[in-house]
Amino acid sequence: MHSNDVIPDSVCRRRYMILSQECWRKGLEVDKIENSRRNLSTFVNGVWYLKSEAYKPTGIALGCPLPDDQITELLWRVSRLFDRCLSFLTCSTGEKFAFVPQECYHITIVNWSHFKIDGCVIDMPVDKKEDVQGIIARLNKVPIVLHLNGLILTNDGSLIVPGFPCEDQIYKMRAQLVKTCNEFHKNMPETN
Repeated sequence: MHSNDVIPDSVCRRRYMILSQECWRKGLEVDKIENSRRNLSTFVNGVWYLKSEAYKPTGIALGCPLPDDQITELLWRVSRLFDRCLSFLTCSTGEKFAFVPQECYHITIVNWSHFKIDGCVIDMPVDKKEDVQGIIARLNKVPIVLHLNGLILTNDGSLIVPGFPCEDQIYKMRAQLVKTCNEFHKNMPETN
């Protein structure tokens, strides 16, 4: 490997660090949080949830739902605890947090477009999706295992669970996808 080669795991870890530090430096962006509450959340059976356009993958994702029910339940409990902590810290009652439904937890392999507040999200065309699924099927011969490590509160109020692959299959898949279709490069996730 040459010194100017990019190591995807390092990029991922650096991006998580930047997201975390940004919230500490800038604080929470109240206008973005209020916009999310007003335009991207819906109240269902006594619980606030994000609308699907705020979390739905636009390309290929692993999960939806995650294959491990115990991890899914743990992540749900952590998000509920986070909501309770927000209520305690703000000295108010009621939910402060809009949840992603448990069955929609995922790890993005590749995006076709990124979520924008204006709602302009473009799903991957069917032919591209079939190409991507073929590449993933060829490359993914062993289960993908992630190490989930901590929580990050972003300045727009999102709660992220950082995940780091125990092996490099995800990074190899992403590199192969960019080689196959250069359009993926602009929307390739820097985190897992």
